[in-house]
Amino acid sequence: MGLSLFQAKLTVVVMTFAILVSPTTARKTVFGDNQVETIKAMKKIVKAIGVKQCTYCHIKKGGKPKFDLDTPNKEIALHMKLSFVDSLINNQQVEIDLPQTEFKTKVTALYKTSGENAGIHLKATVGGALREGEKLPAGVEAKTVSAIIPLPETGESISCMTCHNRKLRFMTESNQSEKRRELEERRIRLDEEFRRAWQELYGRNLEGSDFDRAREALERRDQEAREALEEESRRYWEDKQRED
Repeated sequence: MGLSLFQAKLTVVVMTFAILVSPTTARKTVFGDNQVETIKAMKKIVKAIGVKQCTYCHIKKGGKPKFDLDTPNKEIALHMKLSFVDSLINNQQVEIDLPQTEFKTKVTALYKTSGENAGIHLKATVGGALREGEKLPAGVEAKTVSAIIPLPETGESISCMTCHNRKLRFMTESNQSEKRRELEERRIRLDEEFRRAWQELYGRNLEGSDFDRAREALERRDQEAREALEEESRRYWEDKQRED
């Protein structure tokens, strides 16, 4: 028996609705064109900022996350996506206020793709986004911290992972301490590298002008490497003094 005209129309409507709400087409968001892409993007964000689960930004009701409900952390994530990451990619510089954060932070960034100081130059000002009548939490003082984030790998775009690198608060004093340790470790490795290089040079038993050319070349390499490290250390301490 064939379908009636009503049954045929109803079948078309049901099939169309099923397509529209299928996981591959439904729930388009700023993070993806469909639910599958959005969930993949959310997992990357959770990994990038170093939190454990979706409920850092979303709340649960009846045992299930309610993704459509707004929360302060969800607002921050959306603001960072639209006003920070996307704007930085398009304009190479950005300044945003984050009044939703506990520390009422203002963030500025400059995206330098080439040159001696290539990288993402960040500054975060605690208290920079205070509204009239607001105060910082007890014991928190207004200050500015800064950092230069390495550029993404070739072929990769800026994302949450670029700056956060699995840390929620990556521009903190602990990270500055890590930078100090990194500089000192590099200095130690540099000393060892050129100690071996000088030993190798003297072990080659070169004589006359051959030895002089090799020695001068090694001296230049040694001096350039140490000057570059000293310049990076100088910039670090200047930034640290401004923050303090």
